[in-house]
Amino acid sequence: SNKPDISSIDKEIYISLPDVFTTKGASLIDSNYDFLTENSDGFLIHNLDELFYLKEKGFDLEKVISSERLYAYNTEAVDFYKGFGLHNLTHPIELTFSEGYDISFESVEEIIYGRYGLMVSSGCVHKNTAKCDQKQQNLILKDRKKMAFFVQNRCDYCYNVTYNSVPTMILDELDRIHQDAKSVRIDFTFESKDEIGKIIKLYEACLNGNCPAKEEFGEYTRGHYHKGMVS
Repeated sequence: SNKPDISSIDKEIYISLPDVFTTKGASLIDSNYDFLTENSDGFLIHNLDELFYLKEKGFDLEKVISSERLYAYNTEAVDFYKGFGLHNLTHPIELTFSEGYDISFESVEEIIYGRYGLMVSSGCVHKNTAKCDQKQQNLILKDRKKMAFFVQNRCDYCYNVTYNSVPTMILDELDRIHQDAKSVRIDFTFESKDEIGKIIKLYEACLNGNCPAKEEFGEYTRGHYHKGMVS
């Protein structure tokens, strides 16, 4: 009765499965499986458990995209996924522009904006600081250096995700991504409606070769696109 009517949306819709595929999560997805498959174009998965789950369900893996959290850092891993039937991958966020592997990017998405998840935890910050009231909330943690981290408690699946408070952004460097990439992805997490609109307009401007000054993007990081993990 609480299921949204998304049948009239004139866009491709991919449902993101949980960051951690728990028994509780599997049960929730099972109970809504027909609705999810009938009202979407596919799934975005984050781990091997979800890949095996959809495979066992007989779901068409051509309609599945693996997120940056599914290990795809070398040709052996990519070959495994292809042999399994998964062909749509997300380029690893830890690789620089110049790093890569011998695969066709025609089946790879590249993330050009988003806050990266730093940690997934079954320990609930909201529960430990207040109480467990089964309400999803966005919280802010600060370390001893006053660095802020955004925390979201996912009550449906009973875990927390901690995000970098500063998004990674390469909207103004579209000419440096792999030009044969299947698509680019903009991930929104804590942005308001106005902030989402601003980012989309900035992307459209950069796409048309009219990128504004860097100051208009606000605070951001380049992630590992320029500097590798072991640099």
